[in-house]
Amino acid sequence: MQCGKGYGGKIGWGSRFCLTVTLLIAVSIGGCQNQSEPVKLGFLGGLTGRVADLGVAGRDGMILAVEQQNLRGGIQNRKIVIVTRDDRQSEKVAREAFQELVDERVAAVVGPMTSQIGVVVSALADSTGTVVISPTVKAPELTRKDDHFFRVIPSLDINATYLADYLRDKLEYDKVAFVYDMNNRAFSEPWFEIFKSVFDPGDDGKVVGYPFRSASNAPFQQIAETVVQDNPEGVVVIASAIDTAFVFQQLRKIGNTTPGFASQWSFTGDLINYGGKAVEGLRVFHAVDPDSPIPAYRKFNKDFKDRFGYDPSFAGQLSYEATGLLLAALGQKGDNLKQNLLDIDSYHGLQGPFRLDPYGDVERDLILTCIENGQFKVVADP
Repeated sequence: MQCGKGYGGKIGWGSRFCLTVTLLIAVSIGGCQNQSEPVKLGFLGGLTGRVADLGVAGRDGMILAVEQQNLRGGIQNRKIVIVTRDDRQSEKVAREAFQELVDERVAAVVGPMTSQIGVVVSALADSTGTVVISPTVKAPELTRKDDHFFRVIPSLDINATYLADYLRDKLEYDKVAFVYDMNNRAFSEPWFEIFKSVFDPGDDGKVVGYPFRSASNAPFQQIAETVVQDNPEGVVVIASAIDTAFVFQQLRKIGNTTPGFASQWSFTGDLINYGGKAVEGLRVFHAVDPDSPIPAYRKFNKDFKDRFGYDPSFAGQLSYEATGLLLAALGQKGDNLKQNLLDIDSYHGLQGPFRLDPYGDVERDLILTCIENGQFKVVADP
């Protein structure tokens, strides 16, 4: 199935003096831990349940980055070890798991992988003075905050705005169904509100919302039947890969062929594995180009698959980059890790440079991607 022509945008970079670092940097570390002991880094993510595709890939991306750095001598010949905790997509469990990492005296934490947990962890990071760098948290309420929470992915308001503009202006849709999972409320609810404000600024009923809570008995059939009755021109689903797949399975099962759209959250291998032909043609504005020819990206894909036996999703790539950025900051002089991160003006990631703003938020380009013949592709023609 042909997905169509690309439609992307660029987030402004501004003009600043750039201190450039790369994934292959030889790092050193200040006095945050005993010089005779290994350097401990924490990982926090959902490793079980319906968001495990993000958590497992994020953990594995971090493992690969750390293993490669250890082969280069670690940090001043000190081995790097990872202390892993499963947040189980539970705020209570996440709080307990984060405190366990603090008690382990980790130098910093990579994760979490969902916005709902990210909001919880952000407050804990500040109260404990622990630097946290998330590969995939996009909650807009964490934007422009002077805190200890860093991100290597843009806030979701950019994605929501791009998609609303695309459906309204490029595809000329007049009515859209919007299905979203309230179990990741810090992500899905602002996605809905921002999309609706752009697509339907007059609040004329052009965006119909269908909130649900992810579970094995979630009413996907009922949602699909209601969506069909409302007769939208497009269906947007903001949910995990598994739940997004189930929504479109139910729609296709009852003969509905309305074009589908989703968020970057769902664009992992599980979406294709569970969705099959039901998710063919699904479109997403993404910060990762699945077709990128850049050698560093291709090498990462090969190294990842050789190590773990499966193709990396965007979560694995961004976790690899987040870990590399963290190692680069640990390699600077001084013990103020937060400031060290902010001092890295430009970082050479797997698909080119990106930078953090003064609040630890990231700037990246977005591109339109889709599922074509069971593969993630850049859109070729609208």
